[in-house]
Amino acid sequence: MTDLTRSRHIETACRTNLAEKPAFIVGPRQVGKTTLALYLIDADANQLAYLNWDIPSHRRRVQKAEFPPDPVLVFDELNQYSNWRDLVKGYYDQFAPDRTAIVTGSGRLDYYREGGDSLQGRYHYYRLHPYSLREMSAQPKVDDVRTLLQFGGFPEKRLPPATSATSTSVPIYPSSIRYTWAHRITRLPGVFVCCLTTHS
Repeated sequence: MTDLTRSRHIETACRTNLAEKPAFIVGPRQVGKTTLALYLIDADANQLAYLNWDIPSHRRRVQKAEFPPDPVLVFDELNQYSNWRDLVKGYYDQFAPDRTAIVTGSGRLDYYREGGDSLQGRYHYYRLHPYSLREMSAQPKVDDVRTLLQFGGFPEKRLPPATSATSTSVPIYPSSIRYTWAHRITRLPGVFVCCLTTHS
């Protein structure tokens, strides 16, 4: 089973509403869309219920509409397929309510949602952001804030190992950029910042 060490803010809504309609999980690359989708269906990336458009054998199965009978499929990065809208619409019309799907993607799913939507009423839309402070800890402390500022919110580059006091992870934001962000934050109306120091 795919491990999700820290829950995501959209996890509960996705799991609850999957029984009703497919879920579109949208967000930038490396934000954790695939990990969350695989966690929701209790499968690893080598299972038949997972179809990744970037994998040639998976791509051929999608183009031929060769879908396994699993109750939930994951279509990963399906927005790269020019005919993805018709595919999802057809899948929903043919198999709902017995089967459903999780569709992940980035820019095109967002762009498509702003225009005419032939899938209107056939899916739930969720946007996944980098880890927030609340997702890192149910009761965040100053150290959690420092970690988020130092490593960022993207799972692959974000956090040092939870059991290690001295991490080998490299901060993704130079100190000059972190200082600029902190300076701008303190200038926002109604914002109070206390004890947010980081070390390079």
